[in-house]
Amino acid sequence: MIIMTDAIILDLDGILFDTSYRMCASVNSIFSALFEVSDSRILLQKVDLKEIRERPYEINKIIEEKLDATNLTLSDKEKADLVNETLKKILNVFLSNTYLILDEPYPTAVFFTNAIVKKYFILYLTGRHHEEGDSMKAGTLYSLRVHHFAFGEKSQQLIMKPGKTLEDIAFKLDTIKRLNKEFNIVAFFDDVPANLAAIHKQFPEIPLFTVTNTFPRRDFMKYLAKDEVHIFSYLEHALRIIKYY
Repeated sequence: MIIMTDAIILDLDGILFDTSYRMCASVNSIFSALFEVSDSRILLQKVDLKEIRERPYEINKIIEEKLDATNLTLSDKEKADLVNETLKKILNVFLSNTYLILDEPYPTAVFFTNAIVKKYFILYLTGRHHEEGDSMKAGTLYSLRVHHFAFGEKSQQLIMKPGKTLEDIAFKLDTIKRLNKEFNIVAFFDDVPANLAAIHKQFPEIPLFTVTNTFPRRDFMKYLAKDEVHIFSYLEHALRIIKYY
């Protein structure tokens, strides 16, 4: 009989790291550049941290609102194309090492990883990418170490997307399928309701956990039943269920 190692899978962004500072800097770096639209040159009004934190997954809508504030006359197609083009530029900055140093750990996140590592193998599974010539690995490793997360020993592993264009959930589902054969996964943490729903559908035996850092509790309840996901305000509270001693 093969005894598999107990492991906990942790997402980085939205679970361990507050990325709102990085997103705010990324958005404003693009908004501060001159836009040439319909023979006009404009600057979009900068965003503040509060806007980003309240709407972390609505950057496209924020762009639309900033364009509307310029009083430019644009056709629906022109506006849609400009929003998509601007969002692409923002994500290229966000998904790079440029402002990665701005990420801050959520309260109790560092404590949580250092508590569970005493008993469990930690698998950091992130949608951040690592490919030749375009990688977030250096900045990610720096952030994990400088903030003193449990990392660097034989009982932790960082798993990153092999390419920026690969869909996050597809990558995570494929990776979990492989890891499920190597480890006994006792907990999976992700901050996106749709991701958790997809994982529950394919791997109903894996206990799901989340923290209400980027989505409120009601959003998770749209995708999952109460007994299908453990929802906490702080990571530390998950230790009520996950025994780490």
